Parts: sequence; C-alpha cells; structure tokens
Amino acid sequence: MSVINDVSMFWVTFWIYLLSFLLFTSYLAFRKRRLGWIAAGTMLLGFFPHTGSIALRWISLGHVPFSNMFEYANLMSWMTVATFGGIVLRYRELIIGTIVSPAVIILVVSASMLPKEVSMQLMPALQSYWLVIHVVLAALSEGAFAVALAFSATYLLRRRAEDSGAAMGIWRRFPSLDRLDEMSYRAIALGYPLFTVGALFAGSIWAHEAWGTFWAWDPKEVGAAIIWLFYTGYLHARLQRGWTGVRAAWLSITGFVFILLSFAGNLFLGGQHTYG
Repeated sequence: MSVINDVSMFWVTFWIYLLSFLLFTSYLAFRKRRLGWIAAGTMLLGFFPHTGSIALRWISLGHVPFSNMFEYANLMSWMTVATFGGIVLRYRELIIGTIVSPAVIILVVSASMLPKEVSMQLMPALQSYWLVIHVVLAALSEGAFAVALAFSATYLLRRRAEDSGAAMGIWRRFPSLDRLDEMSYRAIALGYPLFTVGALFAGSIWAHEAWGTFWAWDPKEVGAAIIWLFYTGYLHARLQRGWTGVRAAWLSITGFVFILLSFAGNLFLGGQHTYG
C-alpha cells in the first residue's frame, strides 16, 4: 500500500518545489514582495508532503527508511528545505529562496534517479538504533552544508559583479556580501555538530556493533573523516584566523565537493556501506 503512496507523495513534493522555484524566479524578476512570500510559502507547503512521504515509507517498511541511497538523498533534501525555513524566519530575506530552491530541485531530482526499491527486512548490520542516529544526523548536516554552498556561490558571483565595476543589475536584489557570508557560516555552524555526532561518533559505534571495529578504512569512513577535518579547518580558519569573504566562500564550496565525492564513492567504490 504505502510503497506506492510514498513514491507518489515524493513526486507531489517535487512538483510543489518546482512551482516554488518558478515563483522565486518571478519574484527575482518583478520584485513583488507578496510574490516572494507566496514562493516561500509554497516551498514550505511542499515540506509537508515531503515529510509525509518519509513517514509513509517508514510505516510501510516497519523500520526507519534510511537504508539506501535514495532514502538518504531524500532526507538530505528535506533538511535543505528545513534549513531554508529557519533562515527565512531568522533573516526575513525572501530573495534567498532564489538561491536555495535550485539546490532543493537538484537534490530531489538526484534522489529520484536513484533506485527506490524497498527492503522489508533489514540485514543484521542495519538493525541498530545507532543506524538511525548515524544516518539521520549525517543527512541533516549535509543538507545544511548544501545551503551554505548556495550562499557561498552567490557570494562569489555578487563579489565578482561588484569588483568588475559594471552595473550591479540583478545582484542588487540579493543580500549584501556580509549577510551572505554570515548566512553561509551559520549554515555550516549548524551542520558541523550534527555531522560530528552523526557521521563520526554514532557511525563509529554502529561500525563496532556491525563489523566489530570502530574503524575499517571503508571508503565512506575515509570520506567522512576528510569532510569532518575539512569543515573543522574551515571553522578554525574563520574563528581563529579571521578568514571570511572570498576565502571562506571557496572553503565552503570545496567542502561540499568532498561531500559529493564521498556520495559518489559510496555508489561506485563499494565497501561495507553499500546497502542499496
């Protein structure tokens, strides 16, 4: 029953997010604040069927739906929207929807291209509540990092427009450079502790339960360690060395490249993390 329903609701979510993206594009073009609020409301409206699709899959499976790459990517896109909602409430900058909505579409489309087959019975290695903590927090943290990526890329594009000396044009409608830099940092500051606890701490405990060792040099484990070390370096450079602006933006973008490489490695390199 719910296997069909959760996929159908996933596609309903996609079309709502796509509509939100189109509305944000119109808001960027016409600068009507009411249109911006409608676009933001539409994206947050899509958050409810998105949550419902995850819940339905959970009910139909009888266990948490975080055992394959589709479910992981779906949760990551869910967190991206949740982070967007929090930032809109905090900063009241509707224009950021034109930055985040394309990232949401990319994540949802990426999830849709992954196998959606369900596993009614989890293999022994996945039958642990540490799996829930590990996967959920890791996916949530990477959703926050995706939002930071969007802000950092926008920062660099706006900075380039300002430095060129040409007319700012459309970039005048976006937050200031300082605000974009701050929002990128805030998103990473949100994602970092989630990644630390979920990907590293809970992941190590789960690995010990499943494989009898806290560290097995699995490609996914190595990728997680590199990502954590890189974002640790980002925070150190920012808070202790005063790296902001362009340097911080490039660090944020590079960090997410490592996340994408880790994600691809899980698909193509195999290892003990390859379950679906």
